[in-house]
Amino acid sequence: MVSRTLSIGAVAMLGATSIATLGSRPQLSVRAAEVSSDSIAEERAYAFAIATVADSAIHRLDFFPARAQLKVQTAFLTASSEATVPFDDLAARGDAASIQIDDAVERLASVRVPADLRGLNTQLVKTLKGATKATASLTAAAHSCQVSMTSVDRCQVAFSAASSRVAESYKRYIEVRAKIRAQILDTDTHIDDFRP
Repeated sequence: MVSRTLSIGAVAMLGATSIATLGSRPQLSVRAAEVSSDSIAEERAYAFAIATVADSAIHRLDFFPARAQLKVQTAFLTASSEATVPFDDLAARGDAASIQIDDAVERLASVRVPADLRGLNTQLVKTLKGATKATASLTAAAHSCQVSMTSVDRCQVAFSAASSRVAESYKRYIEVRAKIRAQILDTDTHIDDFRP
């Protein structure tokens, strides 16, 4: 961007003088190539941050797969199975995931985002912040269920809602990541497929 601005300023100062006559055209091409090269490097650095920091953050939700949600919801039907649901472990894992995802969001804030990806990056960060809130809700619901798993309002409804939020955060992250992956192909930058 700076190189282009300087080039335009130089053209204005030269007035009617031909750029070709002064031999400036090759310099303009080199500068344009440098800008393009810088953009590619920036995009690749951003892609690396997505594949490492952001992916690692969303994988913190892997402790609670859909089958675990189904197991807990099935357990709600039988009060005698209360002791078989490790709500204390789920609460601890949810709390740890919330903290780690929040840390990843802070790390991503220091990554330079290419101009054409700012909108998608905002969406991506929003999904991660949503995941932080979802895991915090799951932790709170798990604590309530420890007290009384048979309470519909305090445990069952709250736990089901939190579980759905966790799943939705995961889904939205994958959707936004796929859009970023498609967008960066214009600079021949690639991110591997997301591995759940």
